[in-house]
Formats: sequence, C-alpha cells, structure tokens
Amino acid sequence: DAGAILASWVQQAGFAPPSLSVAIAVGRPIGEIIRRDKKFSLCILAENDTTLMKRFARGTPEPGAFDGLDTLVGANGIPLPTACAGALECDLLDIRPSATDHDLFVGAITAAHAMTDAKPFTHTRGNGLKY
Repeated sequence: DAGAILASWVQQAGFAPPSLSVAIAVGRPIGEIIRRDKKFSLCILAENDTTLMKRFARGTPEPGAFDGLDTLVGANGIPLPTACAGALECDLLDIRPSATDHDLFVGAITAAHAMTDAKPFTHTRGNGLKY
C-alpha cells in the first residue's frame, strides 16, 4: 500500500539521527497511511520537472499511486519514481498533530538515493498565506 502527495513544507529536523519534518494538510489520506505504516519516503523532484509535481499535487490515494511510472522499491518497501532527482526513506519518529491545518510528521532518514544528476526542484512562496 502506498499513496503519494506533494508535501506542503519539508525541512531538516535534526542531526542525530539525521531527520526531517514534513507538513501534510489535515485530512489527506497519506497522513493515515504514514500513521499506520510508521514510515514514509520523500522523493525530491528534479528542477523544472512539472510532470510528477502535477501528478501528485492534489494527492493520489492508495492503491495505484505509482501506476504507469518507472519505479524502484526502496528498502522500506515504498515505490520510488526513478524520474526523481533523489529520494530519502524515513522511519516515523513523531507526529505533531495540528493546532491549525497541517500535521507535522518527523522521520529519521534511513536511506538516501540519487536517481539522476538533476538539481532539485525548489519553490519559494511570495508569502506564507496560501499555496
């Protein structure tokens, strides 16, 4: 079982263990999948590649999130699209339920993959008030 979405925000959460936090809108099905499975993977989109971004922007619930994509299966069993610049596999460390509209999932990075030599896609919002 796997689902996929674009994370709203991602940032480093710690050094020991190497960890990151991912903000996911309350009510997205992927949040329940992460709670259940206690793991997740973060795919790093390649610069200027809007194909995967558009595909996962509104969320793709299980099953079939990765149908039609070339993937490899990560060590944690989650498919990773090979078109990504890279991927980080994580074990869930903590969940900070939202006091607003996003839950914060914190994961320890257990594996990292470089898929291509592309630069990562980054997006800086003009303001923090909307997507």
